[in-house]
Formats: sequence, structure tokens, C-alpha cells
Amino acid sequence: METHTEIAKKINTLVTKNNDLNAKFLSFSILAEGAVLQGILRKHADMHRFFSLQLVHDLKTYVPDFNLELNRTIANALEMGWEDIKASLGLENDKDLETQLAKDHKASIALYKEILLILPEEMPKLKSLLEAHLSWHYKADEYLPEIDE
Repeated sequence: METHTEIAKKINTLVTKNNDLNAKFLSFSILAEGAVLQGILRKHADMHRFFSLQLVHDLKTYVPDFNLELNRTIANALEMGWEDIKASLGLENDKDLETQLAKDHKASIALYKEILLILPEEMPKLKSLLEAHLSWHYKADEYLPEIDE
């Protein structure tokens, strides 16, 4: 069984992922041409920010002295820069943004499942929160385009 500190590190990875997705989807909402897609992307950005805040709060109840790293990743910053370049050159369209959104959702689902598998029973509130986030991802996944895995 993993220690609370090891669990906290994995949750921190999830917090960082949610922060990355928040920034990414906000950026994509500016690049999108269709109003419906812009709204969807903003909603996804808001939800990932909300998820991040919830995870930080709940994690602190179990491991109060854990030092969370809340910054976005360098890879995310580079990826967003590349997306901006593609958009400015007219190489990015709404279909590409939808496909990227679907890929990111699949990756998030995998990360949530991975953490749920190792979460100890003495963290029921955190488990419930992760399950609620995963449920939202599954519902959102229903209207996203199919992607090859």
C-alpha cells in the first residue's frame, strides 16, 4: 500500500494536469471559431480549475504539510505556444481543437483511474471526489469526437 505522501504526489500530478488543462482550454476557447465550441472549451477550462481547487483542499485534509507544486508544466507551456503558432498560420481548425480536447479527456480518465486503484480506504472523501470528477469526464466524453487510441 502506498503511503499518504506517495498518494499526495500522485494527486499533485493530477492537480498539475487539471491546471494545465484549464490553461489549455482557455487558450483553445480563444482560438476556436464556433461559438458553441468556444462555450464548451470555457466550460471545460472552468471545470478543470474547479477540480484542481477541490483536489488541493481535500488533499490538505489528509496530508496537511505536503508541499503542493501548483504551477503548470513546461511541456504544457510549449504545447500551448505551438498551438498558438499553428492557429496564427491558419493550420488549426475547430475539428483539430475538438480532437485535442477528446485526447486530453482520455488521458485524464486514465490518470483518475490509476489513482483510484491505489487510493487507500482511509481516504474515502478523496475517493468520492475522484469518482465525481471521473463521472464528469465520462459524461463529457459522450459528446466529444471519437479518436483512435
